[in-house]
Amino acid sequence: MKEIYLNTAATGRIQPEYIAQANKKYKKLADNASAFAETWFEIELPKIKHLVADRFGADASEVALIPNFSFGVNAVLNSLPENSNVLCYNKDYPSLIDPLHYKNFNVFQFEDRDGFTIYPETIERYIRKHFIDFLVLSHVQWLTGFKSDLKEVADICRRNSVRLIIDATQSAGANEIDFSNSGIDVVIFSNYKWLNAGFGNGVMLMRKSFVADFPPKMSGMHSYEMIDGKMVLEPSIKFYEPGHQNLYGFEIFKQVLENRSKKDILEIQKKNRKLAKLFLDSLDEKVEVLGIRSTEHRSSIVYLQGDENLHQYLLSKGIICSFRGGNVRLSFHYDNKKKEVLKAAEIVNEY
Repeated sequence: MKEIYLNTAATGRIQPEYIAQANKKYKKLADNASAFAETWFEIELPKIKHLVADRFGADASEVALIPNFSFGVNAVLNSLPENSNVLCYNKDYPSLIDPLHYKNFNVFQFEDRDGFTIYPETIERYIRKHFIDFLVLSHVQWLTGFKSDLKEVADICRRNSVRLIIDATQSAGANEIDFSNSGIDVVIFSNYKWLNAGFGNGVMLMRKSFVADFPPKMSGMHSYEMIDGKMVLEPSIKFYEPGHQNLYGFEIFKQVLENRSKKDILEIQKKNRKLAKLFLDSLDEKVEVLGIRSTEHRSSIVYLQGDENLHQYLLSKGIICSFRGGNVRLSFHYDNKKKEVLKAAEIVNEY
């Protein structure tokens, strides 16, 4: 039985050739290790920052290469003033919500109305009622696949003098993010899902004005800048890169970015949504889907209302998916084929 992988929202598959190339590079550490490492960090790492900047509409000086989202968000939260009023969505990803309760913040949570839709007017009402300083929010919700309009949310924050921090782990690589024109202050994401780059590598995008207003409370050897031949330590996004990055993981990420540079992110986004729509349109009426059966405000994640029995049934039929929050989550990647999506819908309908 050939498996159909519909689980990128959990972990994205890495191309075998990327692993082979990373292995080849890593083996150089068995020879002249110091020379290879020094060259890689001096030459290859800056290249990755420029590739990230090009892909996500940022300047390379606004990019930090970090281990993962959880590291990044905790580091950023540490820089915020105590007793800040922070707003979040009550069903957002635990790695985004949980740290808020350990930072001496006043945490406020808003809810959806239907189990799926996050209404911008709800966000603005909470912001004004509770005098919010910071909004932290996932671009795409990990359970349901609901996708917020970043520009609309950023506009709300700007007119209410709120700083906006976005978790893009479920959207980076699958949906367009234009940081420079977004109005967002900070974007953080891990690369192991829709960027298909494995674990141990992530990205932080941060405006220089945010660094200036909320200086990082961490640093290390790699936080220094070389200015006029001297090592200078001045607050910058490099403070979030205190030590060596994961050479192996970022080597894979570099290959992903080089390959994706040949593909328009809007075309990838369109293909993902087309696959999700095909699946939704192919489901029988009896199948319960959380949220409306359209791709409006939806990424390529579909959340089926069903128990562990449904999940186990799908696994037994070769449909690789996740059981999350008491229901079944399927996620469609642009590498998936139309026939795979139709087969998955057929199997769900047969349950």
